[in-house]
Amino acid sequence: MKYYSRFRLKLFCIAVILAVGCSPTKVFSQNVGIGTAAFLPVNLLDVMGNAVIGSTYSGVNIAPVNGLLVEGNTGIGTVAPIKKLDVRGDIQVGDPVIWSSVAQDHMINFGDPNYVYIGERGADDRMELRAGRFYFNVGNVGIGTALASERLDVVGNVKFSGALMPNNLAGTAGQVLKSAGAGIAPVWGPQMNGITAIEKWYLGPQNFNANTTYTFTVTGIPGCDTYASVVVNLNGEWATQPNVTIHHVEARNGEIRFRISNNTLLTNYVGMDFNILIIR
Repeated sequence: MKYYSRFRLKLFCIAVILAVGCSPTKVFSQNVGIGTAAFLPVNLLDVMGNAVIGSTYSGVNIAPVNGLLVEGNTGIGTVAPIKKLDVRGDIQVGDPVIWSSVAQDHMINFGDPNYVYIGERGADDRMELRAGRFYFNVGNVGIGTALASERLDVVGNVKFSGALMPNNLAGTAGQVLKSAGAGIAPVWGPQMNGITAIEKWYLGPQNFNANTTYTFTVTGIPGCDTYASVVVNLNGEWATQPNVTIHHVEARNGEIRFRISNNTLLTNYVGMDFNILIIR
């Protein structure tokens, strides 16, 4: 009786193979379904539930509900994956058809949940980067250029609404930013609040006799008025400092006026010229 049962089992197996089709090298079958309850598989392999792949994962670890645990590398579009996930092709995150901030709230997470996310928040053609700080280890960053030559190289206009803070200093209203030289952060200079123009004028060579005072009026200065500030300086490098005084400097409408006195008793000065700075 026992021998007869085994024989019937063998006949049943042979009948199954013949039913699905066989050849010397292949066994043809229908879709395969794996699950704890009966269902109709619609793919070559359907798994109703979770699955684990790997020699040390299998039989030890429990995959998440309806999830998958893979011990080795996984390749999509490649037969030789070199990373845990190796994708040779494009990756789509979220629904490219639905324009909804709720439906498109999908993220790619790097590190722990509080580290870096890359994703979309519902606005088309926009990427939002969220992190406490961004650190670029080496290299330059280019915006509008692929050949950045500085740490930040922007081709185009730059718009910002906050303060410009060299050396973490925002300066005060009306201050001018001055260069401190190559490779050094600029510094905040003097107050320029309310200034509309800074102009430089020139008074050509003049001769000054000893113990004499001269009055000069420079005309044809558009925009100059009585509220402007005027500075007159002696030009050139003199071996011996001239004993002259520049005084009574006036800002007038369209012109400036000042006096120069030769304070010596015997020395005449020849070819003195002057720089005039007008701030208005």
